[in-house]
Amino acid sequence: MDCSSRATALRTSPRRSVARFLLDTNVWRYVVDEEAVPALLAAVRKNSTEILIAPGVVYEGLRTRDADVRRRLAWAMTRPKWRRLMPEAFSEAQELLGEIRRLRPAWLRPSPNRIWSNRFRRDWSRMKGGFWDRVQFSPDDEARHIRDLGDEHLEAARVQAQERRDAFRQSSWKETDRLDKTFVEFIHPPPGWKGGSIEAWRALGWSTTTMALATQGHPYIDWLSDEVDLDRIRTDHAAWARFWFIDADLKAMPRFWVRWAFEHVQQFRRVTDGTPGDAQIATYLLDADVVVSADKGLIQILDRVRGSCPFRLAEGHLLEAGRPGVDALLQQLRHPSDT
Repeated sequence: MDCSSRATALRTSPRRSVARFLLDTNVWRYVVDEEAVPALLAAVRKNSTEILIAPGVVYEGLRTRDADVRRRLAWAMTRPKWRRLMPEAFSEAQELLGEIRRLRPAWLRPSPNRIWSNRFRRDWSRMKGGFWDRVQFSPDDEARHIRDLGDEHLEAARVQAQERRDAFRQSSWKETDRLDKTFVEFIHPPPGWKGGSIEAWRALGWSTTTMALATQGHPYIDWLSDEVDLDRIRTDHAAWARFWFIDADLKAMPRFWVRWAFEHVQQFRRVTDGTPGDAQIATYLLDADVVVSADKGLIQILDRVRGSCPFRLAEGHLLEAGRPGVDALLQQLRHPSDT
């Protein structure tokens, strides 16, 4: 499927009557600064549009240093009218679990105990008393909790992004190469690799997931350990590699492809504090019809990825800063078929 189109164009799928909009953190900041949350709610209520709110966007909002702005962002992002998405780690883990069930049933626990994964799921999905209520009513505490748990990982992600970009300077890849025809070979062969080239997304999925399952407290472990014998994966290196390099079906793991594609394109650009967050928000592109952001780089990367994606992704809309941008957003929500 050819996914290329202009970033500012909005094409609502004929199979959906509601256009789904995902707003970047900078857009929420403009909405809050211009006191436009009531107008945003009114635009959604009266039209065939839906606002998606992603946990990754909420996390970024909670990292805002100004406490008053942080509280107003938390209140705006947790309105019950928005459709609340699950964390990207949950969605990715579900793709991985589905392929393990299909390809490696021997890795599944004979008698899965889903107590913890169900508890995590309820915390994210419940309308009252879970994550979203904590953000709304105690944003400073939640921000402190996220900072304590995640800042070290965020800084590590920035360092890794810079290291990957530095390594890219020695490669023959070009930014204009088609992403669906990008392959790699290993310098140091891992167990299970038969030699030759493999699709680049498979190599990154294998390496990052292997590292994640070896990292205490990683969300993948929370979402998978009730059903999957992770110790067996950690020790069956050859079968784990074959799972990623040969057997896994791209159509069943689109979020891993999208995350790889975003991180790949990012290597050709300057690393900023927002680089890890941009790759994080990329996994939500399968849930939305339109992503609205004031970050030109994010929209450019999105448009680049869409140009050779093997499945449908959200389209990008670059927004002006301040009041003009908010007015343009409200106009787009009121008349989505005209944009």
